[in-house]
Amino acid sequence: MMKMLRRLVITVVGTFMIGLGIALLVDSGVGIDPLSTFLAGVQTFIPWSLGNLIVAFNVIMLIVLFFLDRRLLGVGSVINATCVGLTVDLLTGFNAFITAQNWPSLILSLLGIFFLGSGSAIYMYGRLGYGALEGLMMFGSTRLHWPVRWTRIAMDVIFIILGILMGANYGYGTILSALLVGQVIGLWRQIITAKQRRGGVVVKDGE
Repeated sequence: MMKMLRRLVITVVGTFMIGLGIALLVDSGVGIDPLSTFLAGVQTFIPWSLGNLIVAFNVIMLIVLFFLDRRLLGVGSVINATCVGLTVDLLTGFNAFITAQNWPSLILSLLGIFFLGSGSAIYMYGRLGYGALEGLMMFGSTRLHWPVRWTRIAMDVIFIILGILMGANYGYGTILSALLVGQVIGLWRQIITAKQRRGGVVVKDGE
């Protein structure tokens, strides 16, 4: 029971960090993350809030993943699918006090990237199921035999291109996100894997 509770807490904390990272990127004003760039393009056709579009995207992708490889899914997938978008809508306005302190846009952007990548790695460490984006990343990594970080970067580039084609704005924060989020995830996964090996624990992706 305590082990499951610990994994649940890890999943929730990681999910919150993802939402915080996206909100910081939005508030930086110099470009949002790649998926949000794609969804900003979708907003030109469907005038929903970014958070609601994130939830809708996640639900649709979870359905796709269910048919591609349902082993990737779990209760953590549902938590991530619903809570990331809600956190983004909640914190984007709440973060106004941060931007009011005249923090440099680059700092806010880098903080957003750090929290987004770290949150993704942390909630996956909870091993309660992958969220939509990370599930697609792991599925693609396995099928293409690519490292996780490079699979994420490829996905991010595709999201940016699609968003721009639909009229979304972008900035250098968007490019930094595409280049660095996958690297942050990969770094944390290496750290976590090394820690598990030192403890004699072997965890396979998708468990």
